[in-house]
Amino acid sequence: MDGIDYVLKSRDLEEPRFVQQPLLEELEVGEIEGVPLFSYPQVDFPISPNVALGRNLNSILDASSKTEMYLKLALIAGGTSALWTLLTKGISSGLSGGTMDIIYRIGVPKKVHELLDNVDIAVGSLQRRIQIGNIMAKGLMKNEVQRIVSIAGGSCLIPIEAIYQARKYGVQIVNVDYSPKANQKAEEILELGRKKSDMGIGIKYLPSDILNEDIPDDIDSPKPQIFECTGFWEYLNPQDRERLLTKVSSSLKVGDTLVLTALFNNPQQALFDKMGFKKLNPQDFNEYIKQIVNSGLKVEKVYITPNKTYVTAVVSR
Repeated sequence: MDGIDYVLKSRDLEEPRFVQQPLLEELEVGEIEGVPLFSYPQVDFPISPNVALGRNLNSILDASSKTEMYLKLALIAGGTSALWTLLTKGISSGLSGGTMDIIYRIGVPKKVHELLDNVDIAVGSLQRRIQIGNIMAKGLMKNEVQRIVSIAGGSCLIPIEAIYQARKYGVQIVNVDYSPKANQKAEEILELGRKKSDMGIGIKYLPSDILNEDIPDDIDSPKPQIFECTGFWEYLNPQDRERLLTKVSSSLKVGDTLVLTALFNNPQQALFDKMGFKKLNPQDFNEYIKQIVNSGLKVEKVYITPNKTYVTAVVSR
């Protein structure tokens, strides 16, 4: 099969992908609310969970106090700094401030892989990293798109990888995010890419609380754009999702595309709740489609990760 080979491993993704990659082969697996549903079998990476680490992680459910919970987390992290960052800063921030790159396995040691392979949405996040990048790369290849508008885009890893995959020069990313740490990480990733192959990518940072402020006028463009919101939806309640869709819908023009990702299923929700992780809100698949359609937008396709944790809708005006 053309595209990424089935033997792709998570360890192959520890660095940002700065080389042109073939597009993945889509597999149609059904439909939801009349919308075709696709998956990418090539991103069903083999995983190697460390069972002992998994047991230690699940033992947090039995912790009788926050002190006991943090002691258990400390034992899991040990001397692995990336795990300390993930299990402390990530818990309180919901992976904002650049910690999402740990979930995407950028520059992480073996122990991080072994722990994250026990967590379904961590495996799904790695699958969606490649899946979303492929979707955006296709959009960049097909039309006059020269700009990706990233809403709460963090370090912009996926848009940057999509641009390199499409091998399209001079694309601008507009990052609507209020995290200085995420912006710093975006610059670091961009500089790494320039050293390997300068694609003329520029990132414009627009600090904005997207739920309480209007989308800045700076994003307006006469040419078609890709809007991506692929790590934010699961933190929103139904009312905030409605507000976000209203704001994005008002900015989306005919010819633009919105790539919107939702958490569909988190089998370890009880563990996340116990750890005090920033609240995640999985959404029923049919409800997700209906909410987008009710906002006046059209869902063209939907993609589901092979482990059935995340769904990504390709939306148009």
